[in-house]
Amino acid sequence: MLLEEPDSAERGIEILSYLTNKTAFKNVIASSSTALTSILSAAPSSSFGVASILSALTVSIEQQRKDAFRDKEITEEQYKELQKMAMEKSTSEQDELDPIEAVSTRIMAVVDAGGLLTLKDIIVKAEYTSSSKTVAMEACMQIATERGVRGAMIQAGVLKAAIELLKEDCEEKLAAHARFCIAKMLVTTNPIMLSDAQVSPRATSTRNTRSGKLFVPRASFTHTVYMPPSQCMGSIPPLLHLVQEHTSTNLQQFEGLLSLTNLGGANAATKSHIIASKGVKIISYQVYSEHELVRRAAVECVANLLPHEKTCEYFTVANNFKIWSAYARDYEAQFETSRAAAGGLAMAVSDWDVKLTVLELLEEGTEWVLDLIESANLELMHRGVVFVKNLMINNEVEGAPEDVPEKYKNLKKRIEEAVKGTKLHDTITVLALKGDEMCRTEVEEGGLGDGGEQVILLCKQIIYLK
Repeated sequence: MLLEEPDSAERGIEILSYLTNKTAFKNVIASSSTALTSILSAAPSSSFGVASILSALTVSIEQQRKDAFRDKEITEEQYKELQKMAMEKSTSEQDELDPIEAVSTRIMAVVDAGGLLTLKDIIVKAEYTSSSKTVAMEACMQIATERGVRGAMIQAGVLKAAIELLKEDCEEKLAAHARFCIAKMLVTTNPIMLSDAQVSPRATSTRNTRSGKLFVPRASFTHTVYMPPSQCMGSIPPLLHLVQEHTSTNLQQFEGLLSLTNLGGANAATKSHIIASKGVKIISYQVYSEHELVRRAAVECVANLLPHEKTCEYFTVANNFKIWSAYARDYEAQFETSRAAAGGLAMAVSDWDVKLTVLELLEEGTEWVLDLIESANLELMHRGVVFVKNLMINNEVEGAPEDVPEKYKNLKKRIEEAVKGTKLHDTITVLALKGDEMCRTEVEEGGLGDGGEQVILLCKQIIYLK
C-alpha cells in the first residue's frame, strides 16, 4: 500500500483525503481496519491530511453540504437550481446516498481503530498547526453525534483537550468547534465527580432555601462517567459561551443547555460554579427564545439551579415570575416546558423573598396553580399543590423578633390571609375532603385514579397546616 512507504505517505494521504469526498470510497476505507491503522500512523507527518480524512469519514455528504452553505448568501436549494439551469451534469442519486446508518458504522470503525487518541494528540500537541487542530476538532465534534461513543471520548481525553485548548488564544472557528464538541459529549453523559471532597465546599446560605424534590426531568443518560473536578468545572465556561453566542445555532444552544442541566445536577459545587459564572443571567435569556426546544431547555436548566439563593433572586422579579407562571399554565401547547416551569416555581417559592413576590402579585401569583390542578394531569397537579404547600409553610424567620427584617414580619399570617378564601384554596379543600373517593374513581369518570394519593396527601397537609 502507498502509505507503507515513508517517502510516499504524505502524498498517499493527500490522495486519500481527496477520494474521501466520495461516499463509496468512505465506506471502503472504514471497512478495512488495516487501511485505517495505516492512515492513523501517518498523523505525525501529515496531520492535516489525516484529520481531513477522519473528518470526512465521520460525516454524511448531506451534512457536509449544509455546513458548506451555512452563513452563505445562497442556499443549497438555490445552488441546485443554478446547476439545473446551467445543465451541469451532477452525480447520480445512488452515488449521493449516505444514510445515517453508514455514518454511524464509519464512526465506530474510526473509534475502534484508535482514531480518538490520534485526534486528541493532534489537538493538544504544539507542533501541529492551527488548521490541523481545527479539522481534528471538527472530526471529534462529528464523532460526538454518536451517542454510544461519548463516554469513550471523555475517557480518551478529548474533553480535557477541548477544555485546555479553549484556555489558549485560538482561532474562533477552532474555539467554536471545541465548545460544540464539549456540549455534545456531555449532553447524554452523567458527569459524576470523583469525590465531593475534591471540590469547593457545599455552598451555604442564611436565607431559607430549603431543598426539595427535583421536579425537572433529567436527560436520558447513555453513560455515567467519573470526571475529575477540573473537567466538570472547566466545561462550564465554554458551555455558557455557546449558549450566549449570537452566532450559535438553535441546536448548539439546545445541547449546550442540556449539558449545563446535567452539570448543574451533579452536585452543589458545579451548580454554584454555573451561577458564579453569571449562568442564571445567560441561561434565563434563552427562556425567551423563539425556538420551542431551546426555550424548554432553558426553563429546565434554570429550574435545575434551584434552590440556590442567586437563582431564587431571579424569581423575585415580578416579570420573571409572570413569564414562568404563563409557561406553567400553557400545558396544552408545550407540556414539557409547563412541567419544568411549574416545578421550578414550586421550588423557588420556598425562598422568603419569592413568597413576598407572590404576595405582591396577589391572585396573579397563584391563579396559574388553579389551572394546573384543574388539568387533571397528576404531574402538573402535584407541582401545583407543592407550590401552594411551600408557599404556606416555613414562613417564620428564626431568631429574636428584633432581629427579623421588617418585610418578613408576620409573613405566615399575611400569606394565609392571601390564600384562604380564594378559589384555589377552596379547590384544594375539596380535594382534601373528597380525595380518597376521587382516587378510587377513574380519570375518565372525573376522578384521579391510581397515583393520586400523593396529591391528596399534600392537599390535606395544606388544609390542616397550623
